[in-house]
Amino acid sequence: MRHWRVTAGMHFVEASERLIHLLDESGLAPELLSPWPAWKVFKRFLREPVDGAASDALVQVGAYDDGVDGEQIHLYLVRQFSDEQAHDLPEYDEQIAHLVCDLAFPAACARIKQVHEIWSQDYRSHAAFVDAVESDTVFQSLMNAEPISSRIYWEEC
Repeated sequence: MRHWRVTAGMHFVEASERLIHLLDESGLAPELLSPWPAWKVFKRFLREPVDGAASDALVQVGAYDDGVDGEQIHLYLVRQFSDEQAHDLPEYDEQIAHLVCDLAFPAACARIKQVHEIWSQDYRSHAAFVDAVESDTVFQSLMNAEPISSRIYWEEC
């Protein structure tokens, strides 16, 4: 398991506020995100140092039926924070929280047979992770689609 180590930055509890600030600087509102500009900001956010936790990233795409609006495609851009003292032990990876950027799309935007995940820890560098995400065909199709909703939320583990 590979985690990116970063130092001299924001404390992980400030991550949500920082991401929202970066989106705002780029003229983006969390509830009205456009996919490609949001991804560009999120990539920049992933490079920002964080203190007090190990940091990984996840891009996940899946089709979900919420029981109200029917099936939707969700693109989750996630920064995961873990206990930095234990993150190198394969049998003990204590997750603290996830900061999630959730973009929901109409089901017709992409054909999703199963949840699709790309983890930063599976790549040697930030650049390799970004290349894997951006070359993914499902991800590419969603970058050109119009989301029906978007939101940023903090998820305690």
